[in-house]
Amino acid sequence: MFKLKTVAVFALIAILFTAGSVFALDTLTLRQNMWKWASLEAVLSESLHFNFGHHYTPVLSPEEAYNEIELVRSDISKTVASIDNDKDMMQAREVADYFQNMHGHEAEVGKTLHKLLDMQEKYISIHGS
Repeated sequence: MFKLKTVAVFALIAILFTAGSVFALDTLTLRQNMWKWASLEAVLSESLHFNFGHHYTPVLSPEEAYNEIELVRSDISKTVASIDNDKDMMQAREVADYFQNMHGHEAEVGKTLHKLLDMQEKYISIHGS
């Protein structure tokens, strides 16, 4: 019985120590969502200018592009809302800087990510983490 309790205690301690790494910011997914968002913004721009001298069919209709953009922005917003420490905030800002230093749609989504991160920082400063 004593061995079973000891094993249970060590298992609980192991779970508690590894739980912190499970909730770390997933920068890979954030970066992928940012690429998807920028690409969809480009597709939306092209689909809105269909028949203005372009001789191709757009990949998505404007409505489909808007819907996909909202899904990706929702995922990004959830990721930003999950940030509760300086390390994750710094990693997210590095992703935002990476996109902001580009041109076109990528730069715009980078700027928008910075604005979302600013709002999250204000939220954390007011409500604590």
